Amino acid sequence: KGDTFQDRSTAVITPTRTGVIHERVVNTMLKLVGPLNHPREWFFTYGHEVGVAYDAAIERILKNPETREWKWILTYEDDMLPPPDAHVRLLEAAEKGYDACGALYFTKGVDRVPMAYGDPAQVDDFRPMTALRAQAGGAEEVNGLGMGFTLWKLELFKELPSPWFQTVVEKSGDSYSQD
Repeated sequence: KGDTFQDRSTAVITPTRTGVIHERVVNTMLKLVGPLNHPREWFFTYGHEVGVAYDAAIERILKNPETREWKWILTYEDDMLPPPDAHVRLLEAAEKGYDACGALYFTKGVDRVPMAYGDPAQVDDFRPMTALRAQAGGAEEVNGLGMGFTLWKLELFKELPSPWFQTVVEKSGDSYSQD
């Protein structure tokens, strides 16, 4: 009957500041397994601040008569090296009822904080989750995600006005990325 069909069409957005992506990342991109028999198209942006780049790419996707009807957007930053099945694994997790689902990865530097934020029991909580909570291979509900390798329902961007992603610098000197 076809009642098990899940639309897995995906627009992949990769922002890069210079337009040059390291060969190791490109090799990983080429090995990324997509969902069989579903369209997937890459949208590269360069020369923009990353929040602006994401917004511009999403605008292009929504203006295109074909891609505006697709189901998913995958944000894939140019410093990520996900395993070949990461796209399919995110789809499987998201199809359990999530609007967005991100791969677990950690910040660069000494602290190595998981790029997953907040306790859903506290709506305004965006503290980094502890490494003890961050378990690879499972799904953990959080209030905020990093965008390095994250799957989003395209419908979200039709429902919410742009800009969707902003990097904020406050007068206190605190800076918050688009993540």
